[in-house]
Amino acid sequence: MISRKDEKEPEICIICAWRKDCQKKFSLAHGQKCLEFTRDLTLKGKVPEEQPQKEK
Repeated sequence: MISRKDEKEPEICIICAWRKDCQKKFSLAHGQKCLEFTRDLTLKGKVPEEQPQKEK
């Protein structure tokens, strides 16, 4: 079983490892979860946004 560090990350086709060969691509209604979703590990994770520095 694969554990996910960030459950808040959306399960979208763009970041799924099966997107090239998927027959269900983009066919799920909003809110449904694809049972075959697996995050593509070749894609880099989220980069924290830099806080803009206030000028004095």
